Amino acid sequence: YTCGKDSLGRRSAQTAIYDLLMLLVKLISPILSFTAEEVWSYISFRDKEDSVFLNNINHDGIVSRWKDEDLNKRWNELLKMREVILKALEIERSKKIIRNSLEAEVVLFTDNDKFYNLLESYKDELANIFIVSKTYINKVDSLPNDAMSTDDVKEIAVKVKKIDVPKCPRCWRYVETIGEDKQHKEICPRCAKAIRQL
Repeated sequence: YTCGKDSLGRRSAQTAIYDLLMLLVKLISPILSFTAEEVWSYISFRDKEDSVFLNNINHDGIVSRWKDEDLNKRWNELLKMREVILKALEIERSKKIIRNSLEAEVVLFTDNDKFYNLLESYKDELANIFIVSKTYINKVDSLPNDAMSTDDVKEIAVKVKKIDVPKCPRCWRYVETIGEDKQHKEICPRCAKAIRQL
């Protein structure tokens, strides 16, 4: 929601939500017919049938378009890592070092080439995936003892620190580059770019 109106991230999210809505409304229509029909009436797009019941319930096209086994494996690994990070964040929150995850920067350590390559391939999105303000990735020979790891994901260890940079009032991320945009000095460059697209 903080992305620009026509940005790839926002449009991608809208496409995914749209496909989920179409799939869900077709699947619930035999059971919740009135609800499905009402939802259908609010969906606006061209060449739509007048009723959900006049539409083909076959959803193979939607499902097959989103099927990608390699992507699924990568995201399963990232979500396992996210669980470790969430546990580390919760520990820092209970110590009152941070109040929420966006106040944190996360340092990831791995001694595993596969995990390091996966993290590197998503390095620009890791902060968004883990819902923190900043992430760092370190390839090490052995995981540090003072970093948190779990039995579920033994290949990574995590350190959480409170980030010490200004907070963007629009996206709530803590970003060291706030003030660099000449038109919008009070917000981060990403938000300034999004505002210019309005």
